[in-house]
Amino acid sequence: MSQVSRKRKQRDVSEFGAHPQENSTSVRKPDKEERGLTEISSGNITKTKPVKRKKGEERAIEPLAKYFLQMIPNLITLERPIKSWLQAAKIVRPVNHMEYIHSLIMKYVTAGQVYGSGIQVMDIVEIRRVEDVAYEMSGDWTTKKRMLLWHGTVEENLASILINGLQIPPLRHQLFGAGIYFADRVAKSAIFCYEGKPDTKPYYLLLCDVLVGNSYIGLKPHRMLTSPPKNYDSVMGNGKDIPDPSETVCYKDMHIPLGLSVPNCGDLEECFLDDNEYAVYKPENVKPLYLVRFEFTPRPFCNCCNIMVE
Repeated sequence: MSQVSRKRKQRDVSEFGAHPQENSTSVRKPDKEERGLTEISSGNITKTKPVKRKKGEERAIEPLAKYFLQMIPNLITLERPIKSWLQAAKIVRPVNHMEYIHSLIMKYVTAGQVYGSGIQVMDIVEIRRVEDVAYEMSGDWTTKKRMLLWHGTVEENLASILINGLQIPPLRHQLFGAGIYFADRVAKSAIFCYEGKPDTKPYYLLLCDVLVGNSYIGLKPHRMLTSPPKNYDSVMGNGKDIPDPSETVCYKDMHIPLGLSVPNCGDLEECFLDDNEYAVYKPENVKPLYLVRFEFTPRPFCNCCNIMVE
């Protein structure tokens, strides 16, 4: 190598950094959040693209997540474009099939099909709002019991939930009063996603991190409640069938009841519900984490194997 060429190479390295093959330590690895934000699932192929942002620069959004959000009525409008909406969110990204939480959600869906028809998952997007992340700083989120539970709603309500979070409804003689309701069986929440009869179109379910804490066991309806009984954080209605307790797993300090439904070993005369139901009375005790787009199928659907169950 000539002296001129050697000097030119030294100048290039000093100005632009060494080539990765020449000096691997000079390449900054993406942090945990960036890696999560750049994973894109396409069939059985997962591609990772580096994302570089300057300080204060708006975070980009993956094409799949953008397409997913644009399908939700009234969420993305001229007055509220995607860039503006992202300012209220910390994470908006598709969950790909290689992630552990993806396999947990698929098993959760498959085990919770209890009413004959099936639920086939189309897409999963992780969505976390800045306000929800702030709740994690409180002591309750680290000291009290939390569960990953289903919440079903009609498509027209999704925009409001994603923008403002889940809110306490007016008191209308609901089963356990004016609370936000959840289930540990996906089929129970899915019936709230449509009015009348289910169609062949896609529907949406929310998977929420719910601070259930110390649950009061409701053995009968308590329709006038606006808060849980004293010294309790939530109300739980026991079902005649419950998820197999031995199959419950803990993921990021959340209890996820993944087991198939089994008969409740307690006193069935005290169980007036077919399946468990949970009610909380503070919006700050709920963090929507995942939005699941799904379709109904004529028979139970195994999302782990991607086949209809006979």
